[in-house]
Amino acid sequence: MLDLSGGVIAAGKEWTDDGAVHQVHSLKRRAATATRPVPIPPKFVRVLRAESGLGPEIDRKSWSGAG
Repeated sequence: MLDLSGGVIAAGKEWTDDGAVHQVHSLKRRAATATRPVPIPPKFVRVLRAESGLGPEIDRKSWSGAG
């Protein structure tokens, strides 16, 4: 699971408040500091483990029975 706190919107500079191509937003209908748990596929978990060096410390309970 990943805990997301917001998103980046690619709207184009003519549609953003500051003329930037991207805008960072909080999650819809949630407090500005809220997070949302999002499941990720086992293949992505393996990539995160390999890149982060954390190994099995990444939560395995989310994927029990997945494979």
